[in-house]
Amino acid sequence: METPNQYQQFENLEIEQLPIAKNKLHNWTHFAGLYAAEHVAATEFVIGATFVALGATTKGIILGLLIGNILAVLSWTLIASPIAVDTRLSLYTYLNKIAGDSMTKLYNWANVVIFTVISAAMITVSSTAVRFAFDIPAQLDWYPTNL
Repeated sequence: METPNQYQQFENLEIEQLPIAKNKLHNWTHFAGLYAAEHVAATEFVIGATFVALGATTKGIILGLLIGNILAVLSWTLIASPIAVDTRLSLYTYLNKIAGDSMTKLYNWANVVIFTVISAAMITVSSTAVRFAFDIPAQLDWYPTNL
């Protein structure tokens, strides 16, 4: 079967590089569920516990979480969502399309660094909880001082 000329440009593309079909789009409740699931189990509560351990007040943490989440919702609503709805492309495909391969690689490496730091913070908070369970002395330096 011969492919018409207008579709030959799409033959070598991966599925993630194609726009999402309109019948695959979800409504706002799906977005709200994904957003809530990401933020309920995400770094706000893990890093928040570290802020408490370092002396932050409850009022300061709640105010920071409130402002941060409002800014996150506004940035997604006013910036990211309109672009996503208009293009129906993944972030990586769109970034590659407008900025090229080198910017996509830079973005990936920035994500590696960011997620490494977030993971380290989560491990720190988890180990603090284990410290209380096993009566291990507090780690007060930025580097290990004993086994």
